Amino acid sequence: IAADSLGRITISGTPANDGYNTYMEKMGELEVKFQSATNPEEQQAVVDESIRLAVETVKANSDNLLGATMFSGIMPQIEAQEAEELIAALAEEFQTREEIVSAKDYLAQKKLTEVGCDYINITLPNTEGEAVEFSSVVGKGNWVLIDFWATWCGPCRQQLPFIVEAYNEFKNKGFQVVAVSLDRSEEAWKAYLEPNGMAEWVNLIGSTTEQAAEEVNKYAFMTIPTNFLISPEGKIVARNLHDNELKELLKEKLQ
Repeated sequence: IAADSLGRITISGTPANDGYNTYMEKMGELEVKFQSATNPEEQQAVVDESIRLAVETVKANSDNLLGATMFSGIMPQIEAQEAEELIAALAEEFQTREEIVSAKDYLAQKKLTEVGCDYINITLPNTEGEAVEFSSVVGKGNWVLIDFWATWCGPCRQQLPFIVEAYNEFKNKGFQVVAVSLDRSEEAWKAYLEPNGMAEWVNLIGSTTEQAAEEVNKYAFMTIPTNFLISPEGKIVARNLHDNELKELLKEKLQ
């Protein structure tokens, strides 16, 4: 155990502690690099570098507790195949840890929502409390965007105007939206819809009951906004379209 001039304590002497200290030292360098970045592209490059650093740290410490502990934190930021490879590399003693078992279950479900898969039909309540199946909209000859969002989610609110714009442009050409709110308050959700141009499309809520939450979990995502573009045949053709990407893709499909 050692302390620097600022009183920060470093514990070393085991592979896990040594690996953690190396990781934190490099993360400190990346934090400085991030702060000095002059544009969003440079910042994103640093974020990507930090993710790769975390992945390499897990790989290098797959035989000790550091690898197993860090894995859960980075899983949402990497592709399913890479996550599965990291789990497989973990020592056998960590394979039965609760968070690793949960990760395996999540990744198995996520495989069912990748591009090329059939959409998953779930049932959720609408603004009137009526049960609505995705199948009442999806697979009916339209292109459908399934968008998971919430009023309390800043990035969701930033993306919604792009979805509204695409909807208004293509709603008469075979495009529909199913927006699934994860709001904690039904009142906040309902009050947000009409003033923000969302009242015309299908609005459902997936967070007010345990059953609804279980339905939403079938789409296997960890952050919002998350969206899925479904073809007229019911196939997932794109995930997580941002900004004008949705409109540009619809231009290809519907014009």
